[in-house]
Amino acid sequence: MTDHLLKIRGLNKRYGGVLAVDNVDLKVRTGEIHALIGPNGAGKTTLISLISGIIPPESGNIEFEGRSITKLNAPSRSLLGLARSFQVTSILKDFTCQENVALAVQAHYGHSFNFWHPVRKENSIQERAINVLESIGIAKHRRTLASQLAYGEQRQLELAIALAMEPKLLVLDEPLAGMGREDSANIVRLLKDLKSRYTILLVEHDMDAVFALADHISVMVYGRVIADGNPLAVREDKFVRTAYLGHDDWRCLPSLKLTPFMATPKLCFNLV
Repeated sequence: MTDHLLKIRGLNKRYGGVLAVDNVDLKVRTGEIHALIGPNGAGKTTLISLISGIIPPESGNIEFEGRSITKLNAPSRSLLGLARSFQVTSILKDFTCQENVALAVQAHYGHSFNFWHPVRKENSIQERAINVLESIGIAKHRRTLASQLAYGEQRQLELAIALAMEPKLLVLDEPLAGMGREDSANIVRLLKDLKSRYTILLVEHDMDAVFALADHISVMVYGRVIADGNPLAVREDKFVRTAYLGHDDWRCLPSLKLTPFMATPKLCFNLV
């Protein structure tokens, strides 16, 4: 049995004249947090959309637990244990937190929606939903409408919905996006706790969070993976320093967040 939960080989995706994902190879080891970083437009979200089955690749292969899932749709991949969260919250705001998570539990176990037996009356589903909310730290809000939660709590709820699917691989697309310092710190603490129980592929722009959490980092620029290795190796990589900063000084990372802008012929960043 391989120790890599996810293997990607030669993956390509084109939008018109733009090669968004360019011959990407990637391996995610079981039990690790693998961070995928890079400037806006690097192809990160396209890559994880390919991994989760939302869009099909033009060529290449995706293996999950040693079997090809390249031709499987997103629901089929979810049932195999691949769960994804999104940059923008995708919760049902007119439902309570418990109902949001219970519906995810129901979908995972293949229960059909039966109006004669509402999901709130399914004891096993409700127990599982409450347990998940407790693990995320928002069980106190289980009867609260999702629309009434603070933004940081909505992101926690979205994470709870993903965990309700009992994933083997949790794919998180910028879980800290739009958060203030305190909410970001809460999510980082939460992900550190989840690290012992889940394999995580993390897309994130917050370098503090990346270097605090990641066991392995892959760097994408213009659709290609330009560096791949442990955090120290990536930090010292000359091509990464050039791609992020436009020069060789990496000393400012990970103490600062980066706001990317495009420059020719290389990528540079404004430090804010």
